[in-house]
Amino acid sequence: MQKILLVLSMLMLSVAANTYWHDGVYDAAKAKTRKAKRRDSSEHLYIHVVPHTHDDVGWLKTVDQYYSGSDQADAHAEVNLVLTTVIPELLKNPARKFTYVEMKFFTMWYNYQTDELKEQVKGLIKEGRFEFVNGGWSMHDEASPHYEDMINNMMHGHDFLKKEFDVVPRIGWHIDPFGHSNANPRLFADMGFEAWLFARIDYQDKDNREANKAMNFLWRPFEKHFGDAKQIFTAVMRDHYCWINGFWYDERFDGDDPVVVREDLDTFNAPGKVDLIVDYINEMAADYIGNQMLMPFGCDFTFANAAMNFESMDNLITYFNKHNTANMTLLYSTPGEYIDALHAQNLTWPTKYDDMFPYADNPQDYWTGYFASR
Repeated sequence: MQKILLVLSMLMLSVAANTYWHDGVYDAAKAKTRKAKRRDSSEHLYIHVVPHTHDDVGWLKTVDQYYSGSDQADAHAEVNLVLTTVIPELLKNPARKFTYVEMKFFTMWYNYQTDELKEQVKGLIKEGRFEFVNGGWSMHDEASPHYEDMINNMMHGHDFLKKEFDVVPRIGWHIDPFGHSNANPRLFADMGFEAWLFARIDYQDKDNREANKAMNFLWRPFEKHFGDAKQIFTAVMRDHYCWINGFWYDERFDGDDPVVVREDLDTFNAPGKVDLIVDYINEMAADYIGNQMLMPFGCDFTFANAAMNFESMDNLITYFNKHNTANMTLLYSTPGEYIDALHAQNLTWPTKYDDMFPYADNPQDYWTGYFASR
């Protein structure tokens, strides 16, 4: 028993010390062999680059530690700096956009800003360049909480948004819960959401959906009771909710290089970055219906130094749109703009009726029973 406890303690310390945490889902996505590519290159593709941050309301650290940036040895994260640096960067360039989710952290930051900065935030919201999605106090789990807790979680965040900005979120964003229940889309439909997006989906279900171009679909929960009254459009992200391979450029991660467009520099790498995107989107287009693709740019607690993120994205978008010959356009976007673009195509979508449980990343990693067995 002592040996077992020692091993567990070492594992916990290893996780805590890994300040540049990386989910195994990404490794599985990179290792996955995909052969299909889009067949018709004459159709112009629009790639919605969605800058975002996923800020867990408590995980390896407490909420206050995550917000203030304390205890960096446990996890390299500081939500205060995310919002403090994102807003000025948005103001520098009218093309830039950003998506935010967790109202607990946003209120901790917003309530201590100057009146001038609050007005600037309100202006960005009205322009559609700072978009709130989901809007709950946190991003609630779908397996364990009672439905009253789910409602209360969303109510606290939505109440703040309505009173302060006269904003009612219309898009759900549940990128990190481990599996999805039939109850949650029903509640989101009742809350007025037009659509919701998520990333975690069972690997077998995902393989099947990619093969049948069913990654986006209509979810019709409790159809026997409600018919299509609670129907909600559902969009599944292709390879989780962070950057694709080659674009992990953020101060939190020792990852990839920025996009360098100056040809006089030895570090000039823009053509290679363009090729990475073109190859990825050509594969992605084979899995989705329509010509609108979503590409998340961000990850857990990212954008604490937003200048480095946005400068690299500016370079990427400008260079890509000028030099790619693949009939594609990159554009700064938000989840709401992506959903609107999909709906404007007037396409026919497959339908789903039941839960997305149990959830497994791969044959070795099942997320069933993880609350009861710890």
